[in-house]
Amino acid sequence: MKKNILNNTIFYGGSQVIGKFVTVLTLPFLLSLIDKEDYGVIAIYLGIQQILSIYISSGARPALNKYYGNLNLSGQVEILKYFRKRIVYKSFFIFIVLFIFRFLFNLNFSYQVDLFNLILVFVLTVLVAIDSLVDPVTIVAGKAYANSVLASMNSSFAPILVLILLYYNSSVTSYLLAITISYLIKIFASISLNKRTIFYGENSFVQSDVELYSKRNNFLGISQKSIRWSDRLFVGLFLGASVTGEYHAVLQLVLVLEYLTSSLVTAIKPYIFNQKKIHYGNINNLLNHAIYTTTCLGVAGSFLRYNLGQAIIPREYWVYLDYVPLIALGVIINSGYKLISVVADYESNEINYIKHSIITMILHFIVCFIFINLFGLIGIILSFVITFTVNIALLVYDKNSDLGSIDIDFSRIFILLAGYLLSDYLFANFLSFAGGVQARWLISFFVLWLALIEFYKLKNFVSKEKN
Repeated sequence: MKKNILNNTIFYGGSQVIGKFVTVLTLPFLLSLIDKEDYGVIAIYLGIQQILSIYISSGARPALNKYYGNLNLSGQVEILKYFRKRIVYKSFFIFIVLFIFRFLFNLNFSYQVDLFNLILVFVLTVLVAIDSLVDPVTIVAGKAYANSVLASMNSSFAPILVLILLYYNSSVTSYLLAITISYLIKIFASISLNKRTIFYGENSFVQSDVELYSKRNNFLGISQKSIRWSDRLFVGLFLGASVTGEYHAVLQLVLVLEYLTSSLVTAIKPYIFNQKKIHYGNINNLLNHAIYTTTCLGVAGSFLRYNLGQAIIPREYWVYLDYVPLIALGVIINSGYKLISVVADYESNEINYIKHSIITMILHFIVCFIFINLFGLIGIILSFVITFTVNIALLVYDKNSDLGSIDIDFSRIFILLAGYLLSDYLFANFLSFAGGVQARWLISFFVLWLALIEFYKLKNFVSKEKN
């Protein structure tokens, strides 16, 4: 397989996208087996788990991706030992914190946190952290394809196992237990893959280098996850578990776009980083194709929010389908940030991402608190659009980013977004319900065709090894 960005995007993102599609397809069955409040509680638990898993992992994933393949045999043993110790120590600390939290929460609130559910959240948190230790070793060892197949199988198996357990016992516990079992199976399978692989480099393990790099990335990961999952936590705290469940269900329809764009960013990294000297003509073409593809996918999904949303999720969840375009806009802006940051990372190692993260995290939490009290749920979604926009501004105007040669064609994007707003208004106000459904199908297929044309152009960008 040629190392062009089109193939790499499909390769890297296949497992995530397949898993998310299975999740969406099983969503109507899931929502019929569990009530909105329990689904909201699950979303809150998963938000806590995602943040804690990043903390416990201690930046293992990016550090292993960077260092593991170049270490000699003893160095590989040492770096794995270093991260295992950190995961154990932090897991013990989180275990104590969670039980103190449960005691204080149950003492002061009417909703009681179930002990077994909390234990499952803790176990799942640790398993995800361990996966961040095992997964990059598998990829660096040249088992990327086998790892992708394994991830695809696991991400498809997990939602099906959820349905089976919920069918026999509809509860938050059954859901958490299914996800925990699926992660346990994945980790054992990944370990089995690694046992059959022997490879090593020539460098020795230097703890100070690994520690500095992993701590920086760990902080960035915590801040990003805290922002990404803050919506579920804020909605649960201020609007209740039922509203959280409704919002979380609608959010699943948009997250397919986020997984697609994340795999695109992953595929673009080797193309840029493996260049001896960056050629901005090619880079600008690449960024424009990628950003326009993402925008087209977001617009097409927004057109189809009623057509697909009403077919997938129960009627009581439809009220929040109107928020899909705004959620998609946040994903598009954040995807643009990720794409531009790849170029910025190539040009400079002096960008103060930690400073940016602190600013955006504080801003985000303040805006979330103010907006949710002023505007309700839509205020939370607006806060993401504001935060992601500020994040781009901080990167572009950072004195060390050196992005002056980047040239994004915003005219096509604005025309597409303006066309969407005008069409959506006309469909809603001047067509019958049946006519609006047909018109949305028709125009969404046209926009998807535009997305496919732009996406196919990525095959022209071939990753080359450094000379």
